[in-house]
Amino acid sequence: MIKFAIVIFILIGFVLFISLITTDYDKCYSDMEREGHAAMGCCGGITGGTKSTDYLSNICVDCPYLVLGCNPKDGKEKENE
Repeated sequence: MIKFAIVIFILIGFVLFISLITTDYDKCYSDMEREGHAAMGCCGGITGGTKSTDYLSNICVDCPYLVLGCNPKDGKEKENE
């Protein structure tokens, strides 16, 4: 019984550790990927910011996954025409 409690305690500690190292950007990227707005580490961001952020949402400004002009279908930047 004590061994079972120790294993449960270790598993809970592991889950808490993983949740601490997962950033808000990672969670946001996962949500955007599920919605089809991001793929292959490339996210085009969402609108809703101010003029100073060029109408990019404030949560996207410092995001490491943000690639302006990103095409989530193939994970590449759109060609400039």
